[in-house]
Amino acid sequence: MKRLLLLLTMPPPVHGVTVINQQIVNLPGLRDDFAEVRLIPLSFNSGIHLMEKISLSKLLLFGRVLLRLCLSFFFWRKQYVLLSPALKGAGLFRDALMIVLLRMGGATIIHHIHGRGVMEGRTSLVHRLVYRYIFRKSYVICLSELLLGDVIPYVERERVFIVPNGIPDPYGDSDLDMAMAARRGRKKPRILFLSTMMIEKGPLILLQALKYLKDKSIAFEAVFAGHFFTNLSERSFLDRAREMGLQDAVSCIQGVYGHDRDALYLDSDIFVFPTMREAFGLVAIEAMAAALPLVASDEGSLPEIVLHGKTGFVFPKGDAGVLACHLEALCKSPEKRIAFGRDGRERYLAEYSGEAFSRHMLAALRQACQQQV
Repeated sequence: MKRLLLLLTMPPPVHGVTVINQQIVNLPGLRDDFAEVRLIPLSFNSGIHLMEKISLSKLLLFGRVLLRLCLSFFFWRKQYVLLSPALKGAGLFRDALMIVLLRMGGATIIHHIHGRGVMEGRTSLVHRLVYRYIFRKSYVICLSELLLGDVIPYVERERVFIVPNGIPDPYGDSDLDMAMAARRGRKKPRILFLSTMMIEKGPLILLQALKYLKDKSIAFEAVFAGHFFTNLSERSFLDRAREMGLQDAVSCIQGVYGHDRDALYLDSDIFVFPTMREAFGLVAIEAMAAALPLVASDEGSLPEIVLHGKTGFVFPKGDAGVLACHLEALCKSPEKRIAFGRDGRERYLAEYSGEAFSRHMLAALRQACQQQV
């Protein structure tokens, strides 16, 4: 019977990729399809702020992973390996080296692609050669049809499976009923941004849109939740809000996790994700699970996740004016907010729940194994 090696980035830190990988490790039914499942965790960073830095400790950890691969040679040779390769930077070459070792044993590689970067990397001959090697005779699990263009030049379409991310439902009916009652009674709609506080995620775009709302005397309050990272500091962000006259309407809190995160979604009225660069955006389906209407940029998988005019609005990334128009429509209509939120919740349960993710991921793994046979 087949065996499966999971070569996955695990927490810490906690972010979209590690959350999904943890679910894969715990997939119900996974061990029914494989005689044995082993995990070699790839945990090179203790925090998000360290992800783009090279250090001696990371090199030592990588050396230990290579040693474990060598010691596990007779386990994974001529078997299946699921991994999530980096698509750019030093991580690309690190993962390519691991794939060399796996290929030496005849392992069948199944790539679970979480991000983007192949299109940009193709401008370099070295990168093109690496992409050609790591994807050759491999299978790919992609998050969305909208992201296929990033990998199709290197992988035959029949070797690609679409598996959107999903998360377990953190809410009961009573939680949502209480949230809906609070949302109906709230006079000033609460707008939530929850992501890493960096320019690429669009918090400054949202600030511009909020300035438009303020200038039109539209009542609101906005909460920005997330750790500040690299190119945006808390001080510069709050200074910008103050310059726009938003200091009384905008508040910041650090990253929230677990029950505090769930409660923050329930305690909000509108979720905004104005990201400038994204593959999927797990926060979008977290917001849908909490029955929140979404306003998201047309980036990555988001136009597929958010049904424009039914579960929220999609706007051209970087366009604060259009974002402000959509926020104005939602701020002025509690009924629309509730209706969009309910439809979003139904869409989450059907397409992006933990059960849906487990079903789609197991089906993709089975198809890859059947094709290989």
